[in-house]
Amino acid sequence: MQSNYLHKPWAEITREERLFCSHLYHHIKDPMETKSFVSWLNQIDSPVKNEVSFSGFVNNLNLNIEDSWEAGFEVCFYRDFLKSHKIGVKEHRDELVNVVGEDNVNNLIKRTFDLALFSKDTIVIIEAKAAEGLNMKQFEEFERDSELLSKIFNYLNIKSPPVIRYVILAKSKYFKSKSFRTPKGIGKIKLIDTQGKDQCKVNALISWEQLHSFKNDPVWNRAEEC
Repeated sequence: MQSNYLHKPWAEITREERLFCSHLYHHIKDPMETKSFVSWLNQIDSPVKNEVSFSGFVNNLNLNIEDSWEAGFEVCFYRDFLKSHKIGVKEHRDELVNVVGEDNVNNLIKRTFDLALFSKDTIVIIEAKAAEGLNMKQFEEFERDSELLSKIFNYLNIKSPPVIRYVILAKSKYFKSKSFRTPKGIGKIKLIDTQGKDQCKVNALISWEQLHSFKNDPVWNRAEEC
């Protein structure tokens, strides 16, 4: 029912990424659906494709679909993972400063992954964007995550730490924007130009529009329209 003060249904007004991510989470939270999503991720092409005069981005995840997989939503990984090992970030602040450094301790509390996929030896971190595009802060967080996760697993004496994979989920229109097309665009500099090099932490790009080929949901259309 449409109200007197909203000129259209709220579902056609919202621009909130967490809402769109919650829809995806509910599609993939069942373990069998999680595995189906992992298989889909392995096969889906990057929306930033190679052209005659344009070097695109090639997805390269290679996830093991034979493993058991679990999906997580709004994952406060550092805070909750450390607490599960009886290490509260605030209570062990001085100790953690020595492990991860003064500048990174607050990140252990605040950093949240939009969506995550967990198997016995891999963590897939999905960074979602809708109304906004990527900025330099996101890429700094990817680089910081790689460093922090390595230090945390070493601190906990985990002998075989998981492989970390990053996926960016955004609008198809964004992947066709100047960010990826111009020499000074963030997507061009941080993804296309660095692909295959150590400084490129991202393994795959997918669009909300492409999700229709996994699960048809009208909310993907709203995510694309933001």
